[in-house]
Amino acid sequence: MRALGMQAEDEVEAFIDYVRYGASPGMLAALYRMNKEIDIRQVLPAVGVPTLMLHGSKDQVVPVQAGAYTGQRIRSARHVRSPTECASSACPSEPGSTQANAR
Repeated sequence: MRALGMQAEDEVEAFIDYVRYGASPGMLAALYRMNKEIDIRQVLPAVGVPTLMLHGSKDQVVPVQAGAYTGQRIRSARHVRSPTECASSACPSEPGSTQANAR
């Protein structure tokens, strides 16, 4: 959990609860298998709507290169790198995260 940018114990507990209550162990295993098989590379150029991609430059889960690759292949994409660990609600109390900015 620390690799996701969560430092406080209550943040770690909240994330564990989020995962625990969100799916059964079998459902998580099925979701993991399904996500490993998804390959959207061929359809990226077909995306024709404005797309904002937020990516933490220190993201420990999804490499920055993956976000850059995706952003380069969607012609209307704007790829924004945050200087934080992540750019999602996975690190809600981190200054600069999208969740912290929404407060």
